[in-house]
Amino acid sequence: RLQQMRPADETVGSRASRECAATTSGGHLVVLIVCGGILLSAALLTPSKEDLKIGPLTLPSICMLKNTTGIPCPGCGLTRSMVAVVDGDWRGSFAYHRLGPVVVGFLILQLLYRLSWIGLPALRTQVNRAGKLLDWALIPLMALLLINWIPTLMSTVRSLL
Repeated sequence: RLQQMRPADETVGSRASRECAATTSGGHLVVLIVCGGILLSAALLTPSKEDLKIGPLTLPSICMLKNTTGIPCPGCGLTRSMVAVVDGDWRGSFAYHRLGPVVVGFLILQLLYRLSWIGLPALRTQVNRAGKLLDWALIPLMALLLINWIPTLMSTVRSLL
């Protein structure tokens, strides 16, 4: 009886493995689409001092903190900075937000990782090692955003006093 049950158990396990792989592939696809969409948007937009433009259309600011209190959030200027990087304007990028180039680099690495994971299934073990490091890199990146915000916040508070 145990021998008869093993093939059925293996079939169920194989099915579960395929379902898990499909879910994981879906997660990689979502991150790939989001990162690609952000980079594509950065290529289509044009930065200006206080806003972004797509062709002649000026896009409104979506920062709730700045719109309600006048205090910029840790990400204020980040989109304009990423747009400037994609346009090749490094000096402008650093003027909008000091971490814009770092975020663009992170998005490109995420894009490459997800493309490799989806497109090279035979190398997933090696790709996963690099991907885990990249995923963990999000924590120091968030910390850098907060640390970078401190001088901006202090300058804003001083100007309000």
